Amino acid sequence: MKQLMVKHKFLSADQKESRCSLKRSFTLIELVVSVALLLVALSIALFAVVGSNGMIQKADARSSISESTRSVGDAIRQTVDNAPVGGVSILLDSVDQITPVAIQVKAFSSLQSGNTCTIIGRASVDADPQATGEEKYTIGKDGKLIALLIYNIDSGGGCPSLTTDPIYQNRLTNPQAVVKDIKFSLLSVGCDPIVPPTCITKQLLRYSLTLEMTQKGSGGTSEARQPTLTIQEGLPLGLVNEATTILKIDTTFLPDANANGPYIASVVASGGMPDYHWSELTGNWPPGSQWNINPNTGVISGTPNSQQAAGNTYLINVKVTDSDNPASFVTRALSIKVLDNLITISTASPLPNATEGSQYTLQMAATIRPSNGTCGSCVWSLDSGTLPSGITLDSTGKISGKPDAGSAGTYSPIIRAIDGSHPTNYITQAFQLTVLPASGGQTLTITTTSLPGGTVSTPYSQAITATGGTTPYTWSLFSGTLPPGLILTSGTPSATLSGNPTLAGTYNFVLKVAENGRGTDTQDFVIIILGGGMPGAT
Repeated sequence: MKQLMVKHKFLSADQKESRCSLKRSFTLIELVVSVALLLVALSIALFAVVGSNGMIQKADARSSISESTRSVGDAIRQTVDNAPVGGVSILLDSVDQITPVAIQVKAFSSLQSGNTCTIIGRASVDADPQATGEEKYTIGKDGKLIALLIYNIDSGGGCPSLTTDPIYQNRLTNPQAVVKDIKFSLLSVGCDPIVPPTCITKQLLRYSLTLEMTQKGSGGTSEARQPTLTIQEGLPLGLVNEATTILKIDTTFLPDANANGPYIASVVASGGMPDYHWSELTGNWPPGSQWNINPNTGVISGTPNSQQAAGNTYLINVKVTDSDNPASFVTRALSIKVLDNLITISTASPLPNATEGSQYTLQMAATIRPSNGTCGSCVWSLDSGTLPSGITLDSTGKISGKPDAGSAGTYSPIIRAIDGSHPTNYITQAFQLTVLPASGGQTLTITTTSLPGGTVSTPYSQAITATGGTTPYTWSLFSGTLPPGLILTSGTPSATLSGNPTLAGTYNFVLKVAENGRGTDTQDFVIIILGGGMPGAT
């Protein structure tokens, strides 16, 4: 028994070596397995990180596109809010004039004041020559972004050219989103033709927008595509203030026409679907020339034949048709009264000749109906042509002055007389005025500059002398009063003032001399007539 126990307790040398070898083999296997497990763990961790980043990028892309589409949709809805039928139009590409690239809305937006025009559409970023860092945009079919631009309306109340600088502009899509496609369309919802004119036309604005990201996602094949998003929406127009969309002619009467001069008046329509087309159905235009109604603007124009038309009233019927499909139309009877206010210029042509350097004076005259009396309200002016240098026409119709040296020749002024009570009532007439050269280079001049005084009942005789011009001379009292008892007698080169004064006093007057060529000169004089004793001199 002892021997067996010892034998069991103590191993041989070969047995010990075998056991050590087995222990070393197990430790190497453990090492290999541990390394393999570590590599697997690293691969799983790396895959998780890469996969998470791809999912995050994809989520960011979707969020960026969604934000841009929401921004565009909100801006369009706010811009067309409350717009009536015809208030929204579609802009075509400026180059091909075919591709719809934007919508244009005038003065109806809750974002705008009443004097602006908003455009939303496909746009490109302009290079900023001033390098201010501020983006500027141009509307066009090749644009990569959606922009909003606001302009002031032009003087005619319409949207201006896109070459005009906007008062505000902004990008609606962010830089990571690129416009892949955008479409706009306007659909007209027709009326029931049985119930005009109470029928109300409506419109539907439809748009479709597709955006994609500027960069591809990471990951495998399914993740390498560029994320895209498309939105579509239809917005009704003309559902607010529907009564304004009923086609009607707002003009109820036309202004009176004058017997002289052209006539212009506008007929105005509203509602329906612009643009409008105007025409004359029936009627009796006033006698005259070129009477018509402009088919595009509704402006009535023409020139009455003053002799036949004056004092009469003429009835016409006008028609306006809108651009709806089917089109609506309305008519209205209007009248034009031609006033009996004919102006006639009574001064004849040619006008009296003038002479270089000599005083020239002429008063134009006109009459006006129905009284046929002098047109005291007439305002005179030079309509076209020229007067000699040194000669002027004032508003009372007085032509006066001294023609400048070297102005000899014939002039053809056209003179206008306007009725001051009706500024659109006027007449023009052509005249001829000839300026003669100064005789021998000398200007007609009154050389006597003063006269001696006189005494009541004492004979008085004095000569007033002129030189220059062309003889014979004609003398006259131009203004003021001669002393009672004295008369002026023409002569060449002198006139004579003579007679027996009958009333004491101081007398101021202006004498005028005219030569054969119608050159003139004037001179102021004063004579004192005493009641007795020595006469006074000026």
